Amino acid sequence: MGEKWADYLVSAVEYGPGRRIERVMQHEDTGGELGEGTVIDRSTLASNISRGVRYATVFDASSKWRLGEAIRCHRVGSGNAIRTDENRAEYDHLGMLPELK
Repeated sequence: MGEKWADYLVSAVEYGPGRRIERVMQHEDTGGELGEGTVIDRSTLASNISRGVRYATVFDASSKWRLGEAIRCHRVGSGNAIRTDENRAEYDHLGMLPELK
């Protein structure tokens, strides 16, 4: 890795009804190796992003981590959507991350 990409990197996601994030696997980005990671829920992820904590997606490509996209939290209607794109849809979307097991 070498350089720091974000405060935390998300490597897997679990979606629930309405394509809302239930949980994600986050890894602290130290600019070096990524550890085992910690599972956090949607409210923790949204709260952290609102407080300015930087998140990005990350993919394991042949034992080497590859940076995905920045994760944002958008206000939509009476709630919010957590997404990697600028789409203002009411559902969450973190790209092509694998399903959290």
